[in-house]
Amino acid sequence: MARAQGSPWFGEDALVLSRGMVRLGIAPTWTRFDQRYRADGESEPLATDLSTESLDATRLSILGPIRERLEALGPTPDIAVSLGRLRVDHDASIFSVPLSAEIGIGARLAFGIMVPIVRTRSGILFSPNPSVNEGNVGINPALTSDDARAQNEELLTQFGNAVEALEALIAACGDPGNPDPRCPNARTPEAQELAENASAFAGGLGDLYSGTGSPFVPVSDSPFDVVIRNRIGSFAQSFAGFDINDITSTGPAGATVAGYADLLRILTDPAFGVNAQPIATRTTTGIGDIEVGAMLQLLNTVTRDSLHRYGSGLRAAVGAAFRLGTGKADDPDDFVDVPSGDGQHDVELRTQWDVLLGRSLALGLGGRYVLQLPDRETVRIIEPHQPFPAYWRRHDVDRDLGDVVDIQVTPRVALGSFFSVMAQYRTRRKAEDRHTGRFNATNDLGDPVTLDASILDAETEQREDRVSI
Repeated sequence: MARAQGSPWFGEDALVLSRGMVRLGIAPTWTRFDQRYRADGESEPLATDLSTESLDATRLSILGPIRERLEALGPTPDIAVSLGRLRVDHDASIFSVPLSAEIGIGARLAFGIMVPIVRTRSGILFSPNPSVNEGNVGINPALTSDDARAQNEELLTQFGNAVEALEALIAACGDPGNPDPRCPNARTPEAQELAENASAFAGGLGDLYSGTGSPFVPVSDSPFDVVIRNRIGSFAQSFAGFDINDITSTGPAGATVAGYADLLRILTDPAFGVNAQPIATRTTTGIGDIEVGAMLQLLNTVTRDSLHRYGSGLRAAVGAAFRLGTGKADDPDDFVDVPSGDGQHDVELRTQWDVLLGRSLALGLGGRYVLQLPDRETVRIIEPHQPFPAYWRRHDVDRDLGDVVDIQVTPRVALGSFFSVMAQYRTRRKAEDRHTGRFNATNDLGDPVTLDASILDAETEQREDRVSI
């Protein structure tokens, strides 16, 4: 009569199935993390790159043009253009259920397949400007508000009328006999300079505040906004010296401090130049990287029954596997996603050795070499630690992920037929990735630039030593 046999060893070993034997496996794992390793080996919060005291042009390059437009209006405060403070908390989890099947097709050879079901969760707490007063620029209200557009158009009309009236006065005062008491002042170089400066200032206001101008404008009562309104008042006073009182507006429609909905819109609306997925909690379930492979028994001095794990002796096996890139790869448009695969195929060579020391003790030695095959990937080409790369950086590049060497030493102690304690030392080395491709693009300021995909290689070499029980 057949009887179920307890198996105290958990994890990989050098067992190879005998002919006709089938082994089915399921080994669920759940991993949660909210930290990551820096290049120097120290840990830091997962959201380090996303959180910032000042979301300025160094972190969000699409803010660059507004600085130029502000400077075109005259002297500006010596502070960074910023959407304000951004706090992000990020934790991630991966629940993987590998379903495996093996069959022995000879005395020493077995084939197998593994299909992982992977559920990933990216948990996000996204809090822009928690004190509601940090930013000095925000979304241009004229993009969506008729009232804001009307306010800005009225201001520009007033400037246009004032300039037109002053130029008409200057022309009329070209007649030496004109008795207008304003003519002595109108004949000075300062009058023509006022007309020219006011016209240029109004043009700059239009470039910044119109519904087709900048997507960002100064926040009301911010230092930039105060400077602009003061300059408008100065122009109004100068025109009043010529008895021209057309400029009565106190200023253009200012922005409000960016909140949660505003930041999501900035990241997702193509009009702002990032065109990404929302920064939000997301859960996905799908197939991971499917693996097919074979194992060959090199040595087995323990027993002919390859399912039996007891006894004293030595077992050794070598194998190879082909891993298909069927898992969900990193999405270049999702800055907080947790991929279930890397999107490319691998060839893996492996060996496993078991030193069995009686019914209770064993030592497992394992080694792997993973050859990661070249492929083509869509990425955003930018230096590391830049959290919100613009869409113009998105290109298809040639990629060759670094190969991996993985060695494991695993002592085990069986505490019965169904329970064991295992410790493991693991050392893993991954070579630097290689990305190739050069692309001509136009940056946020309208300047031509060349993107070199090789900057993606930085900080991709990995080294890990781990002890676990």
